[in-house]
Amino acid sequence: MLGVGVIIDFGLYWMHRWSHRSPLLWRFHQPHHSPGRLYWLNGERRHLVSALILATPGLLAAALLGAPQAALAGWFAILPVHLAFQHANVDYTLGPLRRLLGVAEMHRWHHKRDYEDAQVNFGEVLLVWDWLFGSLHDAQGKIESGDLGLSDATYPKGYFAQHAAPFDPRR
Repeated sequence: MLGVGVIIDFGLYWMHRWSHRSPLLWRFHQPHHSPGRLYWLNGERRHLVSALILATPGLLAAALLGAPQAALAGWFAILPVHLAFQHANVDYTLGPLRRLLGVAEMHRWHHKRDYEDAQVNFGEVLLVWDWLFGSLHDAQGKIESGDLGLSDATYPKGYFAQHAAPFDPRR
């Protein structure tokens, strides 16, 4: 199951990173970054198009390589629990392991309000990809809740409005 997780996580890393670099994909990824504070449901707060874009390459690669259905199901059972802890507004640390796993302590840097500062720590589960591809950020100090979210104060707050926003030519 670990091998399947590595393949899926590698795909998630690259699609997540691309979702920040491509203006079109960013439009669909913005709902995930819109809350001004992190809480456990943020991990699954996604536009449907963004969720499909993020998951498809890794899942397709794992399936084409013959991953057993049980391993795929196991990984997709673990992932939402991990994402809940990764986005939790809970002050916990894993000590040195925080630099290997995408836990809240590291992932908060990715949700900084300043877009340029937030182009770090894309790893969904493993931060090894951030290490390898130069996007790891590990700094001392805490990020305050006022430092999180989108800088666009006019970005919609509601679920349906956020799903419509990428299609609004005025945005």
